[in-house]
Amino acid sequence: MTPLKKSESKRKRILNAAMIIFAKEGINKGTIASIAQEAEVGKGTIYEYFKSKEEIFEEMLNEFFQNMLLDWQGLNDLEIPTIKKLEKIFEYTFEYLSLIDEQNFHQLIIIIEIMLYAMRKDLSKSTQIDLGKILRKLYKIIEPIIGDGIKEGVLKEIDKEYFTFILFSSLDGIALHYYFQRNYIDVDKLKAYSMEIFLNGILKNKRSTNKSKTTGFWGVGSLPK
Repeated sequence: MTPLKKSESKRKRILNAAMIIFAKEGINKGTIASIAQEAEVGKGTIYEYFKSKEEIFEEMLNEFFQNMLLDWQGLNDLEIPTIKKLEKIFEYTFEYLSLIDEQNFHQLIIIIEIMLYAMRKDLSKSTQIDLGKILRKLYKIIEPIIGDGIKEGVLKEIDKEYFTFILFSSLDGIALHYYFQRNYIDVDKLKAYSMEIFLNGILKNKRSTNKSKTTGFWGVGSLPK
């Protein structure tokens, strides 16, 4: 028997419903039944798309990172210098932060809860969620950019894999701390500091200040004050 073709729009509706239910009830109390009710589909329909609640968790992680990094995926196709591509990585990240509202704040909380769930389950070897595999897919977006920068002689001879790991983890940490301190931190100033401090460390020829020492490499002064 030929399997029925799955609807992408229905899959999205289920994931959106799961986000709403988990925001209301938490990831432990939220059930397949309540997700089905929110999505206005039968409980059996959920299992046509996802074998378990844990599989929903995994797909929500994939969706979150992919949606957040949509702009990043096109960087390798842009015909601009490597430095400009690196700048855009920071610009995209801080644009995302500047659009923070109640909805994506709740979304972030749910994603963190799912990641903590996966980490706890990983300790007991009782989960199918491979956080490392999910993240490494994203790293592959950036590694070619670093490789091009090294070939061009713009960047130091650095390990692409480890640099990308540090870049992602740094930006994730910045984003997480910003969410909790968004009422106290200026996002533009944070971006300027991050770009100046982080990227100047990997340039082969540092360009931190001009003769007047008023404009840094990123055009923000030696460092924002």
